[in-house]
Amino acid sequence: MHAAFPDLKIASSTGDREFIGDAWMAYLRDRKIPFILRLRENQHVVREGYDTWTIADIARCLGKGDKMILKGWCRLGQGAGSRSPLVRIVVMRLPTNELLALSCSGNPRRALAGYRQRWTIETLFANLKTKGFNLEDTHITDPGKLSTLLAVLALTVTLCVKTGVALARLRPIPIKKHGHRAWSLFALGLAALRKIAASKNHAQIMVFLQQLISPKLPVNQLKSLAVEIRVEYDAARRSFRCVDGRRDTSALLRQFAILLLPFARAV
Repeated sequence: MHAAFPDLKIASSTGDREFIGDAWMAYLRDRKIPFILRLRENQHVVREGYDTWTIADIARCLGKGDKMILKGWCRLGQGAGSRSPLVRIVVMRLPTNELLALSCSGNPRRALAGYRQRWTIETLFANLKTKGFNLEDTHITDPGKLSTLLAVLALTVTLCVKTGVALARLRPIPIKKHGHRAWSLFALGLAALRKIAASKNHAQIMVFLQQLISPKLPVNQLKSLAVEIRVEYDAARRSFRCVDGRRDTSALLRQFAILLLPFARAV
């Protein structure tokens, strides 16, 4: 049973996954909760007056950057019946040639913008957790302390991205064959902050933090610190590391977070 949805059971086969999708949408619809859900390219769509096709077949003529809104209300699943929830569907061909197909309960013209906002939140969660600071490992339960921790981490993620943006101005991130960057602005900025914390003294770090807090990008500050950012990707650990860093970066990040506390409390 799912804790939030006790009336739904978890299944594994393709047919059961379609049933679970119907159950989730019916649950949200019955409680008048608007939703936007991403669909797989092999998802079958049933429409009155049309053959039952997959998303990939329906959108096969879409060019990169193009989008289409399917006419009328649709049902999901090859064997969808009259009891299956009705949804609107919008499909977009991404620059990577992938299809972004969304089903929604409301206006499909707003679905892409809404999903883009949600994906920004998902990216933040990933940076706070497995791709960055392992927030899920904390044992803090006191609401006040947890609030301070979240403020520090949110601020740190922002500063990592800002540092990454500044570094990308100095040295553009390589683009891979599939069209994505070799690494994210967050990962680049995090590696840079680790390097700065390992090679600079407390006073220089505070000067750099002051520059980061300002509205301007710290490009000149990075140059003046004369930090050579040399970062390698560790495939075994699936993370970035500084080539010549000799100190424990985890301890340095904790120290860096302590330095951020006055800024977090001032927000």
